[in-house]
Amino acid sequence: MISQLSINVSQNGASLTYALTGRIDTTTAPQLAANLHLDGARELVFNMAGIDYLSSAGLRVFLQAQATMNQSGGTMRIVHCQPHIKKLFDIVGFTSVMDVS
Repeated sequence: MISQLSINVSQNGASLTYALTGRIDTTTAPQLAANLHLDGARELVFNMAGIDYLSSAGLRVFLQAQATMNQSGGTMRIVHCQPHIKKLFDIVGFTSVMDVS
């Protein structure tokens, strides 16, 4: 299976929303990381409605983004996760350090 990730970024003032579709794995996680331009962002939202697979490489990108937002005093939310993706965030303990729904 060829890994694919579609990233659609929208900005509303200091709020950035990344609508993601596809898979976030070792092949596509670097693509996501390279597309994160957080300078000046006060709010970062990842819409995960279209994500059907998330690996540890993808989790690392979200953890790094959360750390960046924490350092800048901003907020980050991960929204519209499919149940199996939300469960993964729960299992690894990320829901205690980031807003995941």
